[in-house]
Amino acid sequence: MRILFRLIVLIVVVAMLGAAAVAFLVPTDYVRDQIVSLVEQQTGRTLTVKGETSFSLYPNIGVNMGDVTLSNPPGMEAGSTLQIAALNLNLRLLPLLGGQVEVDRFVLTRPVFNLQIDRTGRRNWDLEKRAGLDAPARQAGFDGPANRAQTGGGASMFQDLSLGDVRIVDGVLQYSDQRSGAQHRADAINLTLALASLSEPFDAVGDLVWRDQKVAIDAELATLQSLTQNQPTKMQLLVDSAPLKGTFKGQVVLGDSFRLTGQTSGESPSVRALARWLGTGVPAASGFGPASMEGSLDATPQAIAFSKMRLGLDGMTGEGDAQIRLDTARPYLKATLRLDKIDVNPYLGEGRRAAAAPAPRTRQAAPVVAQPKGPAPTPDSGQSLTDFIQDLDQQDRGGKSDRAPQVRGWSQTAFNFAGLRVLDADLNLTAGQLLYQRIKVGRSAVVASLRNGVLTSDLREMQLYNGRGSGRITLNAAQAVPGLNATFNVDRVEALPLLRDAMAFDWISGRARFTLNLAGRGRSQSEMVRSLNGNGSFDFTDGAIEGLNVPQMLRGLQGGQLQGWNRAERMKTDFSHMTGTYTMQNGIARNNDLDLIGPLLRMTGSGIVDFPRERIDYTIEPRVVASLQGQGGERDLEGLEIPVKIEGSWDNPKFKPDVERLLQDPDKAIESVKKLGDKFKDLKKNKDVGKLLNQFLGKDQTSQGAEGQPSQGQTQQGQAQQGQAQQGQAQPSQTPQEKRVRPEDLLNQLFR
Repeated sequence: MRILFRLIVLIVVVAMLGAAAVAFLVPTDYVRDQIVSLVEQQTGRTLTVKGETSFSLYPNIGVNMGDVTLSNPPGMEAGSTLQIAALNLNLRLLPLLGGQVEVDRFVLTRPVFNLQIDRTGRRNWDLEKRAGLDAPARQAGFDGPANRAQTGGGASMFQDLSLGDVRIVDGVLQYSDQRSGAQHRADAINLTLALASLSEPFDAVGDLVWRDQKVAIDAELATLQSLTQNQPTKMQLLVDSAPLKGTFKGQVVLGDSFRLTGQTSGESPSVRALARWLGTGVPAASGFGPASMEGSLDATPQAIAFSKMRLGLDGMTGEGDAQIRLDTARPYLKATLRLDKIDVNPYLGEGRRAAAAPAPRTRQAAPVVAQPKGPAPTPDSGQSLTDFIQDLDQQDRGGKSDRAPQVRGWSQTAFNFAGLRVLDADLNLTAGQLLYQRIKVGRSAVVASLRNGVLTSDLREMQLYNGRGSGRITLNAAQAVPGLNATFNVDRVEALPLLRDAMAFDWISGRARFTLNLAGRGRSQSEMVRSLNGNGSFDFTDGAIEGLNVPQMLRGLQGGQLQGWNRAERMKTDFSHMTGTYTMQNGIARNNDLDLIGPLLRMTGSGIVDFPRERIDYTIEPRVVASLQGQGGERDLEGLEIPVKIEGSWDNPKFKPDVERLLQDPDKAIESVKKLGDKFKDLKKNKDVGKLLNQFLGKDQTSQGAEGQPSQGQTQQGQAQQGQAQQGQAQPSQTPQEKRVRPEDLLNQLFR
């Protein structure tokens, strides 16, 4: 705006000199050459007029020039600051004699403004004057009151200025900064200016094309006079384009003390389209849609501050304050924001989000292996249960390869943390809800610090699945291979929905307490998971192992049957308390101290969970005990213990009993069964407790007669066993050394 005003002043001086020359019948070419010489003397620039030039004196002072060029100032690279295809100016004569400039018509056709900043910071649009632009006017005899008015900024020669038909037609604005390499260009500039006087409002209305988008502009200044004097001037601005609509209402100060203060607002139908228009990009994701912002603005060359902001992005809303410092080594952002929610999912890449968050498996959709039709397999005559299990295992393999299936979970798409290296920041965020993949977090408070590409986030408050949590995450994006450190403490959360949403893992329910301390490095999600090292612990209360009834599975062994050794709907093993710790190395978690206590059950376990391959290799050692006490009960009660192997993929693990370990000490196993059987008999004398035991052990009550007599099926089974025994009597007898304990005999004694 200032360069345009100074241009008007310069051309007005030219018009007055031309009018004086016309009055004295001086040839037009001579006047033109004198004007060119005068401009060079006063500005050091070269004014070139290659087209026709004409002057008029009555009824208005008129100047018409074609193909006009104003060069860059001395000391800058060769080129032009301004090129004009055609210039037309008409000044009203009588007001000019009184020191008032009334521009009846001023039209610049196809002007090209070349604004440049060189490597030293010098600007080519600064029209430095040597003797003052008012000297030529006094030499021409125009020495009215305006010449004595010190209004500054190139307006000292006039006390008042008014603009009539002032237009820029089909103009071009080019900007370049050699310090940063920034370049911008606006085309098809059509602008209309209106000014009744220097002390009255100044209006500018028009449009232009920037980066293939038409931008409408409507600006109003309270007074042009105060603006040119570098005084605070009230201003209103409206910018309207397809990617962005913005408004500003406040005041502006130009010059070295530039400052813009007031109320501002902006809205965009698509942040993605806006970023593309501004020459930057956003990650390939479904988010970055509609956005809005309004609040108070205070902008200087050193800092931009927003206060009492109200924000909106993709349906999320918030409020707060923010400041960006621009006078530091890199931009520094400090903000305090209160958001209704933070939904991260729309900003994750589609492939990465799908890979990182496999569809959760509900209880109804839990993997259940279909049981074969027909009678359940049973051991052959004289075959031990151990041999029988091994045979079934071989049949189940069916010659198939043991190679692990391809893991579909972890993305190999490279992380893009370039944005973390653009600025430094201190953020204080609170949110009513946080959504990440399928994890749903309630009210949260985060204090984040970003320095030199290292982001540290302290989660000071986190309402998580009806429990609470806290933690710290440090992401180092300054190094070639990004690093991650995470520490979390979570208490009293509902375990089943949390594990299902976080890991698609729906094996355990109950209230849980977790600790986690992990670190890793990687250029992708897959690399990061494979590098994780650390440790943690877990503590579950009043829960269940979902999809498995461990006692019923053990009871199934008494008949030599392995049916039911897979997860199934509506099955579970209740417990009162389950604890353990783990260490993680290269993404593989190892646990050696699982401890579970429940009514009639104690269980320990150890093994590994392979996160990179999403596989499990674990052994549980359930022990049936004669105690109804859960939490608070004795741990080291005597009981029958049968290890169970769990191995395979997370989606479809295999379960099989490890009866070989049961028979490593057969004498101890026999003694345990005898003692446990006696205690069960005592417990079952209580009718209600007996019913509970039957349910716990998975016994089918319909298999007993009304008075506890064996059913027909049991009778047939007993007869078959008796027949086998009689057949066995015909065989040569074994010596005591040759006899070995059969697991099914032990289990029959316990569960009969």
